[in-house]
Amino acid sequence: MTKKLLKLGLCTGGGDCPGLNAAIRAVVTTAAKSHGIQVVGIKSGLTGLLHPESVKNLTVPDVDGILELGGTILGTNNQGSPFRDPIQAATTLAAIQKNWRRLKLDGMIVIGGDGTQFMAKRLSASGLNIIGIPKTIDNDLMGTDQTIGFATAVDIATEAACRLRTSAAAHDRIMILEVMGRDGGHIALATALASGADAVLIPEIPFASDVLLTHVKQRQKKGRNHYLVVVAEGCTTVGGEQLYSAANGNAKVLGGMGQYVASVLHAGTGRDVRVAVLGHIQRGGSPNADDRILAAMMGVRATQMAIDGDYGSIVGVRGGKLTTIPYKTLTHKRRAIRLDDPRIVAAEAMNICLGR
Repeated sequence: MTKKLLKLGLCTGGGDCPGLNAAIRAVVTTAAKSHGIQVVGIKSGLTGLLHPESVKNLTVPDVDGILELGGTILGTNNQGSPFRDPIQAATTLAAIQKNWRRLKLDGMIVIGGDGTQFMAKRLSASGLNIIGIPKTIDNDLMGTDQTIGFATAVDIATEAACRLRTSAAAHDRIMILEVMGRDGGHIALATALASGADAVLIPEIPFASDVLLTHVKQRQKKGRNHYLVVVAEGCTTVGGEQLYSAANGNAKVLGGMGQYVASVLHAGTGRDVRVAVLGHIQRGGSPNADDRILAAMMGVRATQMAIDGDYGSIVGVRGGKLTTIPYKTLTHKRRAIRLDDPRIVAAEAMNICLGR
C-alpha cells in the first residue's frame, strides 16, 4: 500500500525579521529528507489562505542559498488580523477553511509573532492542523525564552550604540539611541549591556527624569563628559504615558521617547544632545549565527511535529531546550523583563542608570 504524501502549508506573517528564510529552509530541507512531505508556500502571511492562487511548491533548490538572506521569500503581512471584526470573522474563517480543503493541506507551519500566532490560534481552535514557529525582534512572546530575529536585532543595535559612543566621546556629547521593542525592553537592555551604555530606559521600569539627570551630572563631575543612553521606544516616565510618532491605519506607532529624553537632558544640563532612531534597520539584513541556529532547530522540530501529527502548539525554547507552547494557553499578555532579571542586576551593579 502506497503511503499518503503529507502536504504542509508554510507561511511567514507579521513584521519581517532576520532568520525567516533560515526557518523556511529548515522546514523544506527536513521535509525533503523524510521523502514523504510536500511543502507549499503560502504568500503574504495567513491572509494568503484567502488567495490560494498565490501558493507555490517549495523544493530544496528553491531554498538553496537563502539561509543568510534577510526578509522572506514568501512575503509577509502585518496589516492586522482579519478576525478582528467579529461580523466578518466567521465569513473569513469559512473562506480559509474552504481554501484549505481546496489545497488539500494536511497541516500548516506558521512562522510569526504574537499577532500572527493569535490568528493561528483561531485557525487551530477551528479544527485546522497548525504548528507555530515564533519570530519577533521584540522577544516578547510568552512561553519562549527567545524568538527568531531577536539576537540579530541586538547585534545591529549594539553596533549602532558603539558607534554613537565613540562619536559622543569625540565631541563631549550626550548621545541617545532609540530602539524598538514595543512594550518590552529586551532589545534595549541587551544593547546597553553589550555596548557599555551609561543608561538604559525600559518599559518595565518607568524612569524619573531627575534621577537620570543626576546620573549624567555625577559622571561629568568625575571627568566623563560623554554619555550614552539607550531608550526603548515603549518606555515611560513615572506616571507618564507612551509616546507615538505616527499612525499606520488603525494602529499607532510608538516613537518620540528618544527626542523627549534629549529635551530633558538638554534643559537640565545645557549640553549638546543628539538622537538616533534605529527603526526598521533592526529588522533588515542577514541573520547572525544565533538566529540561523535557532531557526534551524525550530524549523526541524516543527516539521517533525507535523510528521508525528502533533499539531496545536508553537515551538519554543526554555532553559536552552526546545519545548512546545499549546495554542490554547496563548494569551494576549506579552513577555516582559522581570525586575529580578540577571541583566537588570548586572546593569545596576555596573552603575548603568535605569532611571529609578
